[in-house]
Amino acid sequence: FYTLIRHVVHQVFRYMSERGYHPGIVQLFNDALFEEVLRETPNGIRYHLIDVVVDELCAVQHEKSSSSSSNKSDELFTADDFILVLEPYFALAQHGCGDDTVHGRAVEKVLMRFLDRYSVVVRDHDDKEEEGNDSPPPVFRHVHVGTVAEFIFDIAGDVNTAKESYRKALHDTFKAYSRRIKRGTDVDTTALVLLRGEDDSSINGSDDGD
Repeated sequence: FYTLIRHVVHQVFRYMSERGYHPGIVQLFNDALFEEVLRETPNGIRYHLIDVVVDELCAVQHEKSSSSSSNKSDELFTADDFILVLEPYFALAQHGCGDDTVHGRAVEKVLMRFLDRYSVVVRDHDDKEEEGNDSPPPVFRHVHVGTVAEFIFDIAGDVNTAKESYRKALHDTFKAYSRRIKRGTDVDTTALVLLRGEDDSSINGSDDGD
């Protein structure tokens, strides 16, 4: 049953990807997921969703970037998209839905898992020297880690954050992001804007040609 859940999550992310992560589509799914599953007990299913969500989102992005039919516009999965798609899990990190273990698991398996395993600052310079430079590029190569860090900082200070202990955990997570950014190299947002502009102009050009 858990394998089926994981497969469904993967297919939902694939559909979102094919629709360009349209906010309306993403929000419809997020609302249903949060109301019907993530805020409900017992914890088994929501633990499983928390554990696999970043891995499955990464898998879909990897499939898309590896596809021979993909183009630059397809690959522009940015920090705004990342935050939108994972909004229910940021909410769990902020509120816990009445369960401290749910809050802690969301911080560890979503926020920190992205930072430690899939972000562009996943390795610092010392790690590269020790382990070599032959590691594959991160799948979330257009997700500006600083933007995600700022969002975490904002929800840590939000008046609706459930507990002081949650605030501290989120502030500690923000500090971990900040340390990693200082030691690594974050996404070049200027280059990203230029890339998006080039994609937009090419799209507009093809439309004019029609």
